[in-house]
Amino acid sequence: MKSSHHPSHAKHRRGLSLLELMLAITITALVGAAIAGMLNAVAVGVDTRRDNRSMMVRSSLAQARLNAYIAPARCVLDQRGPQIVLWFNDQKKSETVHASEIRWLEYDRTEGTLSVSYVSFPEHWSQLEVDQEDREFPSDSDWGRIKNSYASRGLLNELTLVDGLDDVTVTADATDPFEIRLLTYRLWFVAAPEPFETLASGAIRHHRLPQY
Repeated sequence: MKSSHHPSHAKHRRGLSLLELMLAITITALVGAAIAGMLNAVAVGVDTRRDNRSMMVRSSLAQARLNAYIAPARCVLDQRGPQIVLWFNDQKKSETVHASEIRWLEYDRTEGTLSVSYVSFPEHWSQLEVDQEDREFPSDSDWGRIKNSYASRGLLNELTLVDGLDDVTVTADATDPFEIRLLTYRLWFVAAPEPFETLASGAIRHHRLPQY
């Protein structure tokens, strides 16, 4: 009986040629670069949306805080650019302006802040002492000098309304301060790559002038 022999066929694995290896490396690099670019674009988009949301929140806060002083005010006593003086209320029911009823809205370019200043008396003072210092002022007073006078005696408080500002301008609906009813703030917040611009406006609801 003849034995049958089945010849064995060796399996040969062909290695990658240098050209194929270089091509594979190139393709891998291109795919990696595309993925990196896509991830970077997504990250930039997320950061941009986050920055935009942050700026919108700051804009809304600026609008609310400024309007909280402008809307209930009785009238504007003075306006010099972004520096506004308001007759905020008639707490003494006299129809005249007293120190404690004044609000100074001022932009500090160095600090990049928009703040409000107001006269405040120590809690331990008697009513007589308060009345003596809470002086009445005519409508044509030098409001800057009055502010500095109370500040020099430690009787002025300051509250920051908006910070992180690059610039501020204010426009009014009248040139005569006593006729102003609408104030529009143009605010530029510090941001990259350039300042973020927004508007904040406030209208005096019940316009009242002091009576002397």
